[in-house]
Amino acid sequence: MSILFLSFHTMVGTKASGDSNLMKDVQISSLEPIARSWIPPPLLHDDDNLLKSYFIENGKKMTESSGILINTYESIEHESLAVLSDGKVVKKLPPVFAIGPLPPCNFQKGQSLAWLDDQPAGSVLYISFGSRTAMSREQIRELGDGLVRSDTGFLWVVKDKKVDVEDDSELIEVLGHGLMERIQGRGLVVKNWLNQEEVLSHRAIVASTVSPIAADLGIPNYIVATTSAKFFCLIAYLPTLLSNVAELSRIPEVKIPGLTPLQISSVPPPFKDPDHLFTAQLATNALALSAAKGILINTFDGFESETLAAANDGRVLTHLPSFLPTGPLEPYELNKEQMQHCLSWLDRKPAESVVYVSFGSRTAMSNDQIRELSKGLERSGYHFLWVLKTSKVDRDDKEELKDLLGYSFLERTEKSGMVVKGWVNQQEILDHPAIGGFINHCGWNSVMEAARRGIPMLAWPQHGDQMVNAEIVKDAGLGIWERKWGWGVEALLDGEEIAERIGELMGNEKLKSNARKVGEEARKASGVDGSSEKVLMGVIEFLKQQNN
Repeated sequence: MSILFLSFHTMVGTKASGDSNLMKDVQISSLEPIARSWIPPPLLHDDDNLLKSYFIENGKKMTESSGILINTYESIEHESLAVLSDGKVVKKLPPVFAIGPLPPCNFQKGQSLAWLDDQPAGSVLYISFGSRTAMSREQIRELGDGLVRSDTGFLWVVKDKKVDVEDDSELIEVLGHGLMERIQGRGLVVKNWLNQEEVLSHRAIVASTVSPIAADLGIPNYIVATTSAKFFCLIAYLPTLLSNVAELSRIPEVKIPGLTPLQISSVPPPFKDPDHLFTAQLATNALALSAAKGILINTFDGFESETLAAANDGRVLTHLPSFLPTGPLEPYELNKEQMQHCLSWLDRKPAESVVYVSFGSRTAMSNDQIRELSKGLERSGYHFLWVLKTSKVDRDDKEELKDLLGYSFLERTEKSGMVVKGWVNQQEILDHPAIGGFINHCGWNSVMEAARRGIPMLAWPQHGDQMVNAEIVKDAGLGIWERKWGWGVEALLDGEEIAERIGELMGNEKLKSNARKVGEEARKASGVDGSSEKVLMGVIEFLKQQNN
């Protein structure tokens, strides 16, 4: 490519004459022809293309330099280097120096290792989620807050889902000024790539999110589970279930030792197919769980006591590491200004009079089901705040909203309901005293947010772990679940039945009382000296003691 770059300006003509030399394979002196198909298309066709202009202008400028350094070496490009040096292809070309192969410059690696050298042995927690996994900025900030609060030294590789973090200004944008200031002196935040093997081999590292490597190096590691404890037990038990696929297709329920049986209909369909890529990966991961020191789960003892006891007593599987309940965890608080229109509307509603409807950021309903849900909300007679997401619209677009729900619906429910498209801060919505019930897909984060506030739920699972979660919600007394509804994407529920369930959700005083008790237990668990806080502090103390 170097010889094409340096000689390209000699091959092209004016716009009038055209680039006749590029209409066929390119012959440069005595070298093997360069196939026309190998040349970047913009160089062949587009006279105004920036890449083509760059090749031409910079190629000409090369003759004004004192020398050209190329990351190559003599034996691999002997002929090309000779042609460039003899002056026949490009006249007055300065000397060409082959100085390769050059190793990549890795300043970040040196900085990280130098910082680790100054830390006590076994005192640093290493956090990395690989080069292809990126968190939302909200989750990054929440993780950062947790690291600072842990009072443990840490080395953290940050990757934002929107942009590759390349400089300090972008890092501040991702983390926020306040968090950056709190991090100073407590840990090192790394932007971009570093040599993970060297980091994990360093004496200062005590734990990592990279289980296989950490296990090989004898470093204790913890798994952060994003599901319920019960669903994680299902994942752990998956290799056993898949050992007899024929039976799995016949049984009405899955019996995991120590747990209440799971209806087979609650098991995600891919779990019944051992050849499914996702299932195969989960089963492989499940076999490696024993290498972990513990599993941190966003739940609390009062909510999943049966599951936590069975897992930690060795009844589920004898090789499982400890299940460590650390929840309910709160999402990172975002800009309140974006929520003002919703909160102002809620301020005008009586306490516990509003049904909040949201199916998360990754679940979209069909247009037909949306229309039936709108009928159900209107027929129920309750106020509602509905966060609407479809495969068609994600942002505020009044015209499309009217097309979807009908102008007459929006007009009839103008005082009793509010429909929002796009993102809202669910934490602030659920905190509002006007909210009296929550219709939700039962994503685990939403379950924990409702549990912390003691808000009764109407579970409407859509996919994944959500049926298992719905069963937990029902058993814990936090909500109701109509099992016959099945997966939300399988059947069309009519508005009349939805209205009946909303009435049950909002009018059941026993359900409200049970939900309030769940909320009290949740706040106690996550509060100062609560069970979840004690578990998390125990993990931190264990990590600190590893250097002794």
